[in-house]
Amino acid sequence: MGTGAGRFCDAARDVWPTTVFDGLDESDGVEEASRRRWVDGGYRGVLADFTDRLSGRYDVVSMFHHLQHVRDPLLELDLAAEVLVPGGYLLLELPNTRSPVARALGPFWAGWCVPRHLCLPTVDNLTSGLTERGLRPVAIQFGRAHRPGDLTAAVFLLAQWLAPDPGLPWLSAEPGVRRRLRRGGALVAVTPFLAVAAAADFVLRPVLRGGHRANTFRILARKEF
Repeated sequence: MGTGAGRFCDAARDVWPTTVFDGLDESDGVEEASRRRWVDGGYRGVLADFTDRLSGRYDVVSMFHHLQHVRDPLLELDLAAEVLVPGGYLLLELPNTRSPVARALGPFWAGWCVPRHLCLPTVDNLTSGLTERGLRPVAIQFGRAHRPGDLTAAVFLLAQWLAPDPGLPWLSAEPGVRRRLRRGGALVAVTPFLAVAAAADFVLRPVLRGGHRANTFRILARKEF
């Protein structure tokens, strides 16, 4: 779910050559994935559109950075459970809003991703929601799920705050020369800080991968019935 253009499925065939991969996404990328045969079956839309058709069909359902984009995450878990066979697995990956870097960077943490992220459940809330639906968490992973680049992204978000991209669709006025110049100036101003931020991201990576400090977490849950 959230297949995009299906590149993960295409790459995964090298590891699991006999596995059948289906993909679901709201964008036309999944149709391109079908044309390229990167997925065996492509479904464009939301899972609710296909639940009856796909009920009890899958051994594994993956949601990599998908759940935070839906309006009703609990409904999405219900639907995922419906399409899994008993004993099947649901794999989720989401931003960890309780990571120290999220707290330190505040609104400049890329994991908030406003306005694209509609909900950001914590690990505890998500494990509770899974358990209530007969999806027993069997593994929770932080360190290896960490995605480096928080500080580098924060620099870009700072530039966005100083001078928003003139092409953003929600801006009230058409972009003019002044706004474009301001944007360019902001990007030039933050450029020297990018190298410093990238170096800091590299140095901090081993620290952030320890314990529950990672900016991302994964949960693997098994359908019990």
